[in-house]
Amino acid sequence: MSEKNNFSFLIADDHVLIRRAISGLLSHYFKGCEIATAGDGLELVSKALEKDFDLIMADIRMPNMDGIEAVKKIKGAKPHSKILVITAFDDLALRTTMFNNGVKGFISKSDSEEIIIASVRAVLMGKYFMDGKEVSKPSL
Repeated sequence: MSEKNNFSFLIADDHVLIRRAISGLLSHYFKGCEIATAGDGLELVSKALEKDFDLIMADIRMPNMDGIEAVKKIKGAKPHSKILVITAFDDLALRTTMFNNGVKGFISKSDSEEIIIASVRAVLMGKYFMDGKEVSKPSL
């Protein structure tokens, strides 16, 4: 099921295949959305500070600046930014760091299409998302 809207997304990952896959998924479910991409942390910060995106999806391990530092810079300049982490790495310390720095969601690159879209919808509505579901507040 696709949704007609005008959401704007920024997707940051150092792997072009991941950026394209997520872009395709978002374009399918959110018809008419605007999608920008970044291949590293520096480009992520630059694009995030240029424009207000409805949602930023960011990997953690990227060249030139990791996602942790990029999120800190973005949230420092634009605290209202809604950021969803999508990563292959998941451990409690990493989740804690990212939520403490203001992200709204944390998902795995291996999550299903349904979970990825559910996480995007939740974060767009200002809710938290982790472990495959909306949560009132991350319990770490």
